[in-house]
Amino acid sequence: VPEQYRADSRYGPVGLWLPPLPPPNSFFMTPGAPSVSSPGASSSPPAPPLYNYSFSTSNTDFKRGLLDFFFHFPSSPVDLYVARLNIKAGSGIPPDWYRRIKPFSFRVLDIVNQRGGATILNNVIDPSRGERTFLRYNLSRGGRVTIQVFTLDGNLVKVLQRGNQSSSGEAYTVEWNGRNEGGNIVARGMYFIRIVGPDIDEIRKVMVIR
Repeated sequence: VPEQYRADSRYGPVGLWLPPLPPPNSFFMTPGAPSVSSPGASSSPPAPPLYNYSFSTSNTDFKRGLLDFFFHFPSSPVDLYVARLNIKAGSGIPPDWYRRIKPFSFRVLDIVNQRGGATILNNVIDPSRGERTFLRYNLSRGGRVTIQVFTLDGNLVKVLQRGNQSSSGEAYTVEWNGRNEGGNIVARGMYFIRIVGPDIDEIRKVMVIR
């Protein structure tokens, strides 16, 4: 983050802030996404779209800890920065809101491998929000691997993997987006992911909420 966008003790807690810009650049300082109204349109702003982003740590030394980040959009006449407002929900936008901007953040922890060489990650998902569950597994030797999703009463929902895989020493990962073979979102409830392969036969639970 450029130095002019970093807070120091003069402005309260150290973090990220955006200084007031003189007109016309002040338009780019807004506590929320600007919306365009049309005659007869509802006065309520539309819900913001949902975006998915992936963070890769394979080429860095970052493995665990608190990850702070913001979004940067090159623009004209000034670049745009997207961060979060550090205010209580429902309290309204204070006049000094631009002093309360903080980076987005989340904590990254090492993966704790589960028994049998199969580890489920994010096993409570809302498919309507684009959420997914991930199954990470290791193979002791090469061979045929089959991974399937079942309902609570044993009906097949989707095949995630079917075929031969080698023992490369690296973990494999498959994902399930909460949809069936037809591409439709499944009903909420409990589901099972079963993985069968060389020296592995494990079942992991996934809860689908909507």
